[in-house]
Amino acid sequence: MIRRTRRGLAALALTATVSIALLGCSTADDGPDRDAGTGQVTEEATIDIVALEVGDCIMDAPSGLREDIDVVPCTASHDQEVFHEIIMPDGDFSETDIDAASMECIGDPYTAFVGIEKAESVFEVFPLVPSETSWDEHDDRTIQCVVFDPAGPVTGTLAGASR
Repeated sequence: MIRRTRRGLAALALTATVSIALLGCSTADDGPDRDAGTGQVTEEATIDIVALEVGDCIMDAPSGLREDIDVVPCTASHDQEVFHEIIMPDGDFSETDIDAASMECIGDPYTAFVGIEKAESVFEVFPLVPSETSWDEHDDRTIQCVVFDPAGPVTGTLAGASR
């Protein structure tokens, strides 16, 4: 799982084919410029990972490490897209509970977004999940489901892509 914190991110993938590490202190803007009607990102920006929203399209860092998240309009070439969020209930941090909830990323929300079941799709998925530190210190309860095409960058949303 990818652990989301303001100071650092460590990574494991939901599937064995994905491995990403994100580290760093945030010096980015609080949020990108967004269209007032749609909420979509309107221009490239570097943001704190906790400012990501459903529908945001993001870039990989060439090294696999990055301090912040680079978001771009989905009409531009991008590497990944946030397609669903799961809000965990309050209580003690539990990696087991977070891992179990993260499985929703490859269930009905995936099928509704892409248009076919994960088992039939070429796209891969991983969750961005809270770390124990972000859970305790920042009340971070959000799991974000991220989809990407392992063949490389895409232009446009993967919503309804059915591949």
